[in-house]
Amino acid sequence: MNMRLTRCLGSLLMVLPSVAFAAEDSAAVLSAELRERCLTVLRQGLISEEFWPSMHAAEALSQAGYGAEVQPVLVALLPNETDDQRRCGLARELVRTGDLSYTQVLLDVLAGQNPHGHTHAAESLFKVWQIGDGSSLRQALLNRDAPKTAMMAAAALARWGNREALALVRGYAAGEDLSNAAIAAWILARIGDASDLPELRRGVVRCTDPLQRAYFQHALAALGDADGRAALIANLSSENPAVRIYACEFAPEARMVEALASFERLLGDEVLDVRIRAAQACLLLSQPVDPTATQAFHRDVWNADATHPRYSEGAISLLRDGRLLFAITEFQAQTSDFAPARIVAVESHDEGRSWGPPRELQGNVGTQNVMSVSIRRLASVPMSTATLGMFYLVKNSPQDMQVWLRSSQDDAVSFGPPILVTNAPGYHVLNNDRVTLLRSGRLVVPVATSTDVANGQPFTCACWWSDDGGLTWAVSRNSVSYERRGAMEPEI
Repeated sequence: MNMRLTRCLGSLLMVLPSVAFAAEDSAAVLSAELRERCLTVLRQGLISEEFWPSMHAAEALSQAGYGAEVQPVLVALLPNETDDQRRCGLARELVRTGDLSYTQVLLDVLAGQNPHGHTHAAESLFKVWQIGDGSSLRQALLNRDAPKTAMMAAAALARWGNREALALVRGYAAGEDLSNAAIAAWILARIGDASDLPELRRGVVRCTDPLQRAYFQHALAALGDADGRAALIANLSSENPAVRIYACEFAPEARMVEALASFERLLGDEVLDVRIRAAQACLLLSQPVDPTATQAFHRDVWNADATHPRYSEGAISLLRDGRLLFAITEFQAQTSDFAPARIVAVESHDEGRSWGPPRELQGNVGTQNVMSVSIRRLASVPMSTATLGMFYLVKNSPQDMQVWLRSSQDDAVSFGPPILVTNAPGYHVLNNDRVTLLRSGRLVVPVATSTDVANGQPFTCACWWSDDGGLTWAVSRNSVSYERRGAMEPEI
């Protein structure tokens, strides 16, 4: 699961997925024999020659806690796969196993020139709650010539609070094209609410195709509609295998615990994907719903006291294994920008609910302090191979402050020797969390510089840039300056 995250000094507000369940949030009780039978179906499906059922088996095994078993199978397949749609399937399920670095594969396919994999990339990002920086998804959302891609992009963005994107999905659900409307219903089953019920009921009446109608019925079931739940149960016995597949897929969304006997029966279905989805439904419905997983929560991660009266200018980074690294400036004794300070960090293994003990990332090597941290990947390659960079300021006097970079090959366990970014005299200010990595791989560091901040010398903004992963740096030819205090606190 992933979260929306708002940063404010040393506090976090996490807004986690909200899911409304129509039925009691009780879990199905599986016998040891039935559970083992489900796992056998999924393990056989994982190594099947039928590609998409094998991806569904990978999904189900990861959801059941067997991601470590799935991961090496998919890692071996991805390098040799050339079809973008299949690459998306493999990357998506690798993300689901816990290796978020494979999100980059999905983003690259979505941003690529070949439209063959665009819909699959956007759909996969939606399914695993990833959006990157959102730019590729926003561009795809505007592509009215590819409505299914636009809808999936909208779905991914809507899950992270984009109301305009959600409105676009709802517009397609009400549209005349029933093929697009059915896909929109499939999406609204996951991100819709009670206000969507009338249009979904209208969709059931409008559709004559059994599969399209099932999309609307299953969306109704997922949102708690009694008629939708009854239709889903009936669809488990449909003559159309695709309808049976999607009925099994949506049953956990609707917490259809009462249909356990039907899923057990479908473990013997003649269609592999029906068997896989039935096994998945059994295992998911046997997992109790965690009520805290659907709640917003707030944590004061850094609590100021007399010894450390100020924590500010921080940055949060996602590590390769899904942990969060929260780095921040810890001031000593005073709250002044010129008080002694260092860079410290804590980590969270549970998406921000709890945080480990603080540790020093960068000691105070300045005459006055070290402050204002940015944490960035230093190359536009998969997270699993990209170096992690820590940018920070070393302040010696009102005439001398420089931007430095240290890199980590082991995801912030340790950092290498410092590299000077702003290799020129002056008081250089890089605000926290403002280093930008361009798609080309160029690192851009926006900096405001004064010759003497204590005596009111004006600031001028320019950018320092690197094309070799931060090893060497140059400054932009142009700059921005204004009267009085000048131009300050730039951001790209």
